[in-house]
Amino acid sequence: MSTTTKQDTFKTINPTTGKEIASHSYMTDAQVEESIQQSHKAFLKWKMKSIEERGEIIKSIGKEQNILSILICCKLHATILGSTKLSCNSLKCSTT
Repeated sequence: MSTTTKQDTFKTINPTTGKEIASHSYMTDAQVEESIQQSHKAFLKWKMKSIEERGEIIKSIGKEQNILSILICCKLHATILGSTKLSCNSLKCSTT
C-alpha cells in the first residue's frame, strides 16, 4: 500500500489563538511498517506477562495519567482565565 501527500509536514494549531503549536513530519510507508512491527513485538511480550504483572503496569500508567490529567486541567484553566501563573491550588483542581 502506498500513500501520497502533497506536503511533507503538517501543523498543530492552537484553536484559541490560531498560532502554530508544533510542526510534524508525515511518516513514510517504511516508518509506518516499522512502527507496526515494533507494536506487534511489544504485543507478543505483553501477552506473555501474567495478569498480576499486567495489573501492576496498568496501575502505574493510571497514576501517571492522573498526574498528567491534573496538569492538563490546570493548564487549560489557566489558559481560559488568561494567566499562565495560576497554581492548581488556586484553581482547586481535583486529584480524585
